[in-house]
Amino acid sequence: MQLLPLPIVAAPPNPSLEADLHRDGTWAARLSGLASASRPKRHPGSGPLSSNVRARTTSMPRDSELFQAIERGDASAVKGLLATSASLAAERNNFDARRPSPLHAAARWGSAAIAKLLLRAGADVNALDAEHTSPLGVAAVFGHLAVVQELLAADAHASIRNKFGFTPLAAALAGEQGKWRHYSSATQESWQAIVAALRAHAAEL
Repeated sequence: MQLLPLPIVAAPPNPSLEADLHRDGTWAARLSGLASASRPKRHPGSGPLSSNVRARTTSMPRDSELFQAIERGDASAVKGLLATSASLAAERNNFDARRPSPLHAAARWGSAAIAKLLLRAGADVNALDAEHTSPLGVAAVFGHLAVVQELLAADAHASIRNKFGFTPLAAALAGEQGKWRHYSSATQESWQAIVAALRAHAAEL
């Protein structure tokens, strides 16, 4: 995978970017869906699970359990699940079209402790979801400084650009400018610190 140089400014204007971001809600809004997407969906009404979903739930119960534990911020449960099978750290959430990894979920929910557990279990720090977003990019969007620091310490690539044209730095700069304020309770200071951390990391390369 060829990595692009880390920019020092926000992503350059892209004529189709705003249309892409707002057609089905913004990129951050879709990332916010990591919560509900970790749960199996039922048929309309109160009927049983569909045969397709039921088959996936039967074949991957620990996968779904892991994502729900990450959403709850339950590091103890995550540690227990990884102890039974470290390979869960590399699983993908098949109930989410983006197919995020557990590390993406930890980045979304801002748990540096869970991110560390996943990395120790062998999670790929540079795993990409279907939108070519890395866990570092997710943490940058939601303003989770501690997770960003954990991922950078694990050699996360800070130059990966997703399908919307954002590198982690560009995403953090957009957060600093208030672009993600409807999707995250992070403070402007958090995004500023992330920008500083990413630039410092680039300077060390």
